[in-house]
Amino acid sequence: VSLAALAIAVFQKHGVMIGSVPAVKFISGPLFVFREAYVQLLTSQYWSFMASVLTPNQSATWFGPIAGLTSIASALSGFAVSPLVNRVGLVGGLCGTGLSLLLSLIGANAAYQMADKYGFTPKDTHKKK
Repeated sequence: VSLAALAIAVFQKHGVMIGSVPAVKFISGPLFVFREAYVQLLTSQYWSFMASVLTPNQSATWFGPIAGLTSIASALSGFAVSPLVNRVGLVGGLCGTGLSLLLSLIGANAAYQMADKYGFTPKDTHKKK
């Protein structure tokens, strides 16, 4: 991914074309698919963690608002991408994406440490017997 991001930055800066199509489009398309798959993976992990530490009643109380806020945040983020990239450039946008992923990893690690500390560590309920 880092190599693809570097290629995008270099191709964008130098205006590299393949035929009449900017070379950036040949890299950004597969990166978009990878990003979508990765987002689904992260989302599944967060929901799995929450489902394993909350009771059914707590889940019923919290999952609806969390899903709603997530949808609103996702829509607002989608609207903000184009103006943000116009302001900071493609490389700045990729750096911001990397930073947000790093912060997400730090937050997930803190959540698991907190679960260990207070005794509500997710249990392996799918272990084969």
